[in-house]
Amino acid sequence: MSAALVVIGEVSLLQIALRKTYSSLNNYHIYNQRLQPSKQTKIVLNSSETEEDEDNFVDDLGAGSSSIANQSSAPSINSVYVGLKRLKDKLSKNLNVLTDISYLYPFCEVIKNKDISGPITGLALQSFLKFLDYRLIDQTEELGSAQLIGESVTKARFIGTDTSNDEVVLMRILYVLKEIIVRGFKCISNATVCEIMQSCFRIAFEPRLSELLRRNSEQALIDMCRVLFLRIKYFDDLSLAQGAVLQLGRGGKFISSLNPNKRSKSSKSSPFETSQSTSHSTSSSASEFINKQGIKFSEDVNIFSPTSEIRKTRLRNYDLACIHELLSYITSLINPIPESQNTESNVNVGLNLLVLAFETAVEAIGQKQCLLA
Repeated sequence: MSAALVVIGEVSLLQIALRKTYSSLNNYHIYNQRLQPSKQTKIVLNSSETEEDEDNFVDDLGAGSSSIANQSSAPSINSVYVGLKRLKDKLSKNLNVLTDISYLYPFCEVIKNKDISGPITGLALQSFLKFLDYRLIDQTEELGSAQLIGESVTKARFIGTDTSNDEVVLMRILYVLKEIIVRGFKCISNATVCEIMQSCFRIAFEPRLSELLRRNSEQALIDMCRVLFLRIKYFDDLSLAQGAVLQLGRGGKFISSLNPNKRSKSSKSSPFETSQSTSHSTSSSASEFINKQGIKFSEDVNIFSPTSEIRKTRLRNYDLACIHELLSYITSLINPIPESQNTESNVNVGLNLLVLAFETAVEAIGQKQCLLA
């Protein structure tokens, strides 16, 4: 099957979901009537009617029509929908093999858009999983496809609906992030690898989430750490003179539970942010909280704000710098003293990952001076 046809199919699913979710009840009723064939007609959907529905939907969004439940989010949703429509039109004219990563941009915008509901975000994440299964990402890895997906998914934001559906979205986020690491993609920056790992730690240590989701996150961490530790022997050692390379700063360094207040006021939105549709008017201060692990959740705060040095090297392959940060963070988890704020769960996860590191790469770690410093 043509790769372009696969992408077109995923775009169509997202377009339908957007129309169903954000059209007015009246327009939605008319649209459904058009899809229902009469006894005298064939079961065929006229292409001109589909294009008309799309145009009317875009017009309503662009004008901030009362047909949209939340008018303030209409421009944002309009931008996402138009991006999907343009991609579909472009691919429909040329079904050749995909040669760049521009087809991923509309999906990334859906995932990062704070005005999109959780189920639609989940569809976009499911599309990424399909692209990974069909090896579309492998073909364009050197162009930055894996890097783009990793950056976008760690900045996922969506409107929460209910606990069960929200956790389904978080589970898909977890699956995508895991696949980016365990499939062995190399064209990923140190900062992005750190963001991916930190995001999974965030899920694993969040007590408000279900036991099933947290256990799945712990298993994902084990699978990803195993891949990263096995690659240690293939990396060049970093000399002490290159110590600055290891300092990823806010852009990539893990937020350890030993430093719960180490945050910048200039940072932006946190990964996996969900906001209930009934609380749009609440202030950001009212929505902030710090859990027992010292992780801060907020509508306006992002623990990841890459420094200029990180942005300059964004397209470089990851190396021992992220492994160093990972081992440092894992080591901080096993600190049992009360001041560390580590729970029994934190300590157990840290110990399991340290055991994994020694089982898979004890000799390689001993040969890399930067990992022993």
